This record gives sequence, C-alpha cells and structure tokens, in this order.
Amino acid sequence: MQKAEEKNMSLVEDLYNSKVVDTTADGNQKSGSGKAESNPGEEDKGSNNVEVSVNGFDAKEIINSIEIVQSYNCDNEGYHELVLILKNNSNNDCNLDFSIDFYDSNKKIVDTQTSQMYPFASNSEAALQFVVDDPFETYEYKFTVSQVYDWVACITNSLKLEVETAKDKAIISVTNNSNYDADVYACTLFLKNDNLVYFSSCNIGDKDYVIKPGTTERNTAINSYGDFDNVKVYIIGSGKK
Repeated sequence: MQKAEEKNMSLVEDLYNSKVVDTTADGNQKSGSGKAESNPGEEDKGSNNVEVSVNGFDAKEIINSIEIVQSYNCDNEGYHELVLILKNNSNNDCNLDFSIDFYDSNKKIVDTQTSQMYPFASNSEAALQFVVDDPFETYEYKFTVSQVYDWVACITNSLKLEVETAKDKAIISVTNNSNYDADVYACTLFLKNDNLVYFSSCNIGDKDYVIKPGTTERNTAINSYGDFDNVKVYIIGSGKK
C-alpha cells in the first residue's frame, strides 16, 4: 500500500517505495545487504543488486554513478514506511526501474514491490518510497537503467523549486524554465529531528496538469501526522518533444 496524494496524469511514473545500502561494484553489478534502520544523511546498510541494460548509452557508467545518499523509515498506523534518496551523479539522464524484497527476522519474505523513475535527471536527487504492511528486518533490491524515450524531454534541471511551510503543510512552487510543457511530480518529506514524520507526493500543474514554459504553478503537501521542523522536496520533470 502506498500513501500518496497523486493525480495519475503524469509522464512521471509512480514514485514509490524503497530502502538503503552499502554497495560494492563488480563489473555490471553492485551488491550489499542491510537492516531496516534509518540513517539520515548517510547510506544505510541495505541490500542492492544492480543489473545493467545497455540501450545505446553507457549504462554501466550510469549504474556506478547512482548512489543512495539518505534513507528514512517510520511506522504510521501499523504501516512500515521506507524512503530512500537516490542521486544520479552522472551527466546522463536515464530511466530507472527499481524492485525490492522485504524480509522478516526469520529471513522470510514479507513483501515485494517495484517502482519506476521516468526520467531520472543527471546530477539530480529523487525520492523513492515503499510502504509495507508487515514488519521487516532486512531487504534486498535491484535496479536497472535504460535510455530515456526519444519522445520525452527530461527537464528536471530546468525547473526552479521554492518551498514555504505552514502549520501542517508545505506550499510547493515550481517555475518552468524549459521550452516544453512540464509534467512535474513532487515528493515531500516532513521531518522531525531528522526523522521521517510523513511522506507526501503530488503532481504540480495547471488545469491541464502541466506547467507551461515561463510560468509558475503551486500545490500543497499536507502533513497528516505530528509536528515537523524541516521539509525536503524532490521533483521530477518531463515534457513531450
């Protein structure tokens, strides 16, 4: 079950669900293992197998340039939530496909989920979220990258993001500095003492669900659980060529 306030009108596929990891590289693979513990500001010990698919670009180089820079987890109303922050350190945009398995203390699988990040912009960060019904102790995941579709313009780096906070919400403003109608998806993390309080996601756009070139649109992310002292927002933007 994924908690998200989203309109399914986006080129940006549903964002998500997942958890963090130390990784080692061996050819076209990375591997690692870890527990379900939050370590804001650094990589958690997760498990990560990375497979590479080459579609006319250097997928191996991009795979090795993607890292998990932060992870958070929390329990809300019996659900066990895991959010990780991915960073694409390469100079290439890509499509990212992600899958993850969750295990309990007896190493029995309790859930498996998949997610996509279409597209994942070069030199940008993005959030993935997973919500699991049953408690989990460890996880294993893998992801592949592929080339952005020819008809899609990745414009995340041409968007200007501004965030203001109120008592129980964040007002997200995005200005489109590209030449395309922007389909924008935002993930908002409400934090308290660097711990995750609530995760919210939404599309940002006008009545046509896009942000026109040179214009600014806003949306509100509502925090449904407890106080917060910090907000982090991650956006993905795409347009049709």
